[in-house]
Parts: sequence; C-alpha cells; structure tokens
Amino acid sequence: MATLPRATQQALNLAYRYLPTAKSCVSAPGVHAAALRNPEMFGGPFLGLPENAAAVSGPNVDGIENRRGTALRVAEQLRAFNIELQHANGYSLDGLRAQLSGQVEFVYDLNGQPKIRLLEEAFIITSSSMRWDGSHGYATT
Repeated sequence: MATLPRATQQALNLAYRYLPTAKSCVSAPGVHAAALRNPEMFGGPFLGLPENAAAVSGPNVDGIENRRGTALRVAEQLRAFNIELQHANGYSLDGLRAQLSGQVEFVYDLNGQPKIRLLEEAFIITSSSMRWDGSHGYATT
C-alpha cells in the first residue's frame, strides 16, 4: 500500500503544479524537449516526453481533469478562499463564508496574519482509483 499526500495537498499539487506543466507540454512539446536538452534549464517545470507523445498525452490530460474534477474544485475553492482571507483586517473572521464551511478553521497567527487551518479528515475527495483509508490520507487500491 503506497501512501499519498493528504487530500488537500494532492489537490493543490494537481491543480497548480502538475496539470499546468502537462498542458504546457501538450501545447508546446518542442519547448519542453529543447529545455530538457539545455543543462541550464535542469530542474525546471518540463516533462521529458518525446515530441510525438504530445498528441497521445492530450486526451490523458483531459481524462485527468474529468476524473479528478472534485479535487480540482477543492483546490480552486482553497485558493479563492485564501485570497479572500488575506483581506481580513484583524477583526472577527466569523463573517467569512466559504464553500468550505466545516472543512476549515480561521485563525490569526502570532503576527496578526489570517490563516486557514484545514480539517483534513473533512476532505473526502474520491476517484475511481483511490479510497480513503481513514488515517494516513489516500491509499492506492
């Protein structure tokens, strides 16, 4: 059984790291291939796929978006809510209403900055290839 990142971290990585890189590779495979040949670009956000693999990868990216739609929506809601939270001015955070009600707590840190505390157990993001194992996040089936 392989343990994967918690649901929210996995959703954020998928939405704002992996999918943008995959979409970029599908739309401009030559750029990725050239970047991988350049040692100065080592470690950058490029996929090491052959240029002719982009045509095959496009439907896979679309499939990921369809299968992981719930996770992508959670990531979008977290980002939007965090932006809204940054406008807090030191007063009560009770007035903030989020679609994530019951899944987050609002707090101020020691420096008076608003923060979100995620209640990970409240995020049950399902897909056909994952199940909630109840203690360590998601496990592949």
